Amino acid sequence: MIVLRRSKMNASEPHPKRGRLTSNSVMSYFKQIMAMALLFLFIALLVHVLDRQGFSRLLTTWIAARRQWAFLFFLLSAVVLYSAAFPGNILGAVAYVLFGFRDGVLLMCTAGILSSFLVFLLVRFALNSPFQKWLSRQPTLQPMATALQNRGVLFYCLFRISPFHAAFINALFALTSVDLRKFSLSLCTMLPQWGLYVYFGYAAAQAAASSTGLLSMPNLLRFASIAIFIVVIVYVSRLVQKVLQESTARPDAGGS
Repeated sequence: MIVLRRSKMNASEPHPKRGRLTSNSVMSYFKQIMAMALLFLFIALLVHVLDRQGFSRLLTTWIAARRQWAFLFFLLSAVVLYSAAFPGNILGAVAYVLFGFRDGVLLMCTAGILSSFLVFLLVRFALNSPFQKWLSRQPTLQPMATALQNRGVLFYCLFRISPFHAAFINALFALTSVDLRKFSLSLCTMLPQWGLYVYFGYAAAQAAASSTGLLSMPNLLRFASIAIFIVVIVYVSRLVQKVLQESTARPDAGGS
């Protein structure tokens, strides 16, 4: 009876129409783009300072002489840091500055895949009990863990676009009934995002090297392309949140 009364009260309240931007979603877009803009400017200024002091050329020469060891050191460091929920856009920017765009994308995607399997296997077979206790203290993530039970590959792919770090998502997958095959296939969704992290560093470096200034038209176009991609990710993540809320509400309704 309590559930029915609550549902009637909720039904009488006005709900925003789907597809309409609310103040919260606009603020979410604005915060994401502003954070990206500040990080973009920071990386551009850092690259500019390194170039002026000659550190960039010295570092490139050192890496060229020890390329294999530099590859291995960065890969292992990126796997550990990304598994610990370190921001991927910073790792991607560093990968571009050190190794260029092509090798940077290769390294970032490899590090992301290895990190995902590392977190998944550790949580499932070694750290399951501590993470279960941690999850019990996270009211935001508990409904998501419930919604992950017995889903298809497409659902898991869409779930990865949710606004959480990949390390937390990998841990959630490990705590549920997601098998290794579906987990592996869902990683395909992350490849464009890992590539975007490296492109972020490329755009910042190009802006720093531009002779026409940071606010030139090519730099503004690069920034706009990243901003559009961020807006799409935020919008799709909100759609995924709605699906998760609906999927977790159905079992409660059926149980009552």
